[in-house]
Formats: sequence, structure tokens, C-alpha cells
Amino acid sequence: AVAGLVYYRNYSATLTQQAAQQLETIHQTVALQDREGAKADLGTFLQRFDGTPYAGEARMMLGELYLQTDEAQQALAVLEPMASSPREPLEFQAAALLGAAYEQEGRWADAEAVYLRIADRSDLDFQVRDALESAARIRARQGDTAGAAALYQRILDGLEDGDQVRGLYEMRLAELTT
Repeated sequence: AVAGLVYYRNYSATLTQQAAQQLETIHQTVALQDREGAKADLGTFLQRFDGTPYAGEARMMLGELYLQTDEAQQALAVLEPMASSPREPLEFQAAALLGAAYEQEGRWADAEAVYLRIADRSDLDFQVRDALESAARIRARQGDTAGAAALYQRILDGLEDGDQVRGLYEMRLAELTT
């Protein structure tokens, strides 16, 4: 049993190290603007290293690449497993990409629900603000100006009086109410 435990720990550490090295190589591929090569490499990476700590970052990269190449269906398939119920910082970032994928697909209600979920669960002010702003944009686009105004008001309620971005949201709120 002890030998098995030692073997498993060594195997796990080696696998994690290989995943880190492979992901670094993929980062270089992305930096060289080889999107198709990077997508293929990330797909292979996820098949081989899905249980490692680097799998989430790889999913996000692949989802973002799919969004950049207008392949929202593939982005949804990659992002939904990690972003449907965000709790960790990386999951919140993936959820924002998931919302963008839903928008690209024209699934406005799903996108709005994802953004509102981020706003309700995140502890980071900028994530809450960005999510509420995206949800408000969707509501305004759908003709729900009262709903969009309510979300902009929610943003304003979370800002301090002297905050630099306050004027921007006051202006957007005023545009909706006039």
C-alpha cells in the first residue's frame, strides 16, 4: 500500500509537471497567432491532462480561441463544464466567456442568466460591475429599458460617491430613463 501511494504521488507530480510544460508550449503557439494549431493542441491537452490543476486554464484558452474564430458552439461545449456554477476565480473568468459565447449564439436569456450569476456570487467588485453591465446591455438590446436601468442602478449603489467610473454609469442610466 505504501509503495502504491508513493508511486501514485510520483506519477501525479510528473503528470502535473508535464501539463505545465505542455501548457507553456501552447501559450507560445497562441503568441505566434497560430490559432488552429493552438486549438488542436489544447484539445489534446484536455484529453491527456484534464484532471490536473492546469486543465481550467486550458479550457479557458480554448474557449476564448473558439470565440475569436466565431465557433460559439465549441466554446459552449468547452466552457460549460467549468463555468456553469462559478465559485473559484478561474471559474468566474470562464463564466464571463460562457456569457459571451451565449451572446454570440444569440441566446440572450442564457447570457443574461450567466452574467447575473456572476454578479450574485463574485466577491470582486470589478467582476460584479462587469457582469451587471453586460446583463444591462443585453436587457437594453432586448428592449427592457426598465430592467437595464435597474441593473445600472445596482452598479451605482455599489460604487462610492467619488469613484471615477460613477459618471459613466450615471450617464448610461440617464440615457435609458430619457
